[in-house]
Amino acid sequence: MQLVEERIERYTQAYPEIEFKLLFTIDDYEQLVPFTKTFGNDLSNLDYEHPAELRTTLIDAQQHRIIMLLYNGMGSSTLFKTPSAVVTKKPYTCLLTLNHPVVNQKPITSTRFMFDLDEKTLNTMPESLHIDNQDFLLFTLDHEIFHCIDVYTNGPSYPQTTDPIKACSDRARAESRGDIYATLAHLSRKPGGNLFLANLANARTLNLLNWDVEHYTTEILLALANTSKLSTSEDIKTLMQQSMQLAEEMTPTHAEHLQFLAAAWHVVQKFGLDTDAIPDDYAILADERPDPDIVKSLSNEINTTISTIYAIP
Repeated sequence: MQLVEERIERYTQAYPEIEFKLLFTIDDYEQLVPFTKTFGNDLSNLDYEHPAELRTTLIDAQQHRIIMLLYNGMGSSTLFKTPSAVVTKKPYTCLLTLNHPVVNQKPITSTRFMFDLDEKTLNTMPESLHIDNQDFLLFTLDHEIFHCIDVYTNGPSYPQTTDPIKACSDRARAESRGDIYATLAHLSRKPGGNLFLANLANARTLNLLNWDVEHYTTEILLALANTSKLSTSEDIKTLMQQSMQLAEEMTPTHAEHLQFLAAAWHVVQKFGLDTDAIPDDYAILADERPDPDIVKSLSNEINTTISTIYAIP
């Protein structure tokens, strides 16, 4: 916990106008309820683009989302504009949740959390493939805090849309941006800390087989791990600026993400995932012709990851 508190303090110093509030339990959340009393009647959520008449509806939705994430022990961030915050007096509040199992720091909990594997496989995985708990805890914290600062700096991460594929693309874009920053922050703390990134990339790849297409950042993680031109600065704002510049170069466009989704739809079937298990919002992908090069690349990545995890020669 000390590492987390020290890290949050660094963000507080860099962005004194933002209150970074970490929630671990439902009790932590309930201390803030009602939000209108804690943060003022004029609070608003900044993550999603929305018309003024839906301001309170979105606040309610975000509160329910935070509760759900706390119950499930998931990491998240939510940025509110709080010009009348009663306690902090700060104009912005970033509410954070963290992965409960990771905070407990049991040796294999981060690996278990990130890989959907049976206990036998987990117990036979070489330790060199495990995801380090401390690295993952700080990576998650940096990733989630980036979301708040990205919204604070650049506006809503999620534009209004009725297109579910476009919404998926927007979510994937936000996740990629978060991973780019968290990777730079990780490498600034641990120059040469590529093993953690490689193991995290394995998890991101394997989770494609669960149709976790929004967190697929394997190519970004590995590209940054193998780039020698990154800043070694530990200054928060310098890292933020560099990550946002890199995000413009590395984050797929909507058209590119659609190509990826079409290829992933084809590939996961090849590996045995029943498309009935995929949300109906993605049914349109059945009519998309996948790019054979992307199909080949994804198939090779998954095969390589499976061979690595299961020690298949």
